[in-house]
Amino acid sequence: MQGNTYVLLLQLDHAWSHPWESVQTALKGVSEEVGNWQAECYRSETPEPNWPQPGTIRRHVAHLAACKREYLEKIKARPKDASPETEYFPCSTLKEGLSSLSATHSELRAAIAALSDADLEDKVLHGQVLFKHRRFNMLRVNLD
Repeated sequence: MQGNTYVLLLQLDHAWSHPWESVQTALKGVSEEVGNWQAECYRSETPEPNWPQPGTIRRHVAHLAACKREYLEKIKARPKDASPETEYFPCSTLKEGLSSLSATHSELRAAIAALSDADLEDKVLHGQVLFKHRRFNMLRVNLD
């Protein structure tokens, strides 16, 4: 039977590079123009300093990279019961944002691969478990 770390990596890999439904597939071939296009419903929103315009693909890419970086920092900070400061690295183009996202994803994957199943139970951020999800057990049933 495969452990929870294996299952988490399997899910991470699937979400990142599955040929039909993944981040890489969805973003393949997106131009700078399309990446900067903003839907009308977002135009009245005030942009955050140093972040891409709300409602753009660039903004979503930046948000995803920031979330992955936050998880990476939580893994590095454990077992501290604190929320590490996660810095946002502004990217002036979609290409830079995609490069940042890819690099952060690779770092996060390597950090998760170095964890044991017991490490996934570590408490971080006000006592919350680092990675615990009931679906792990359901997925393991299908993998065995």
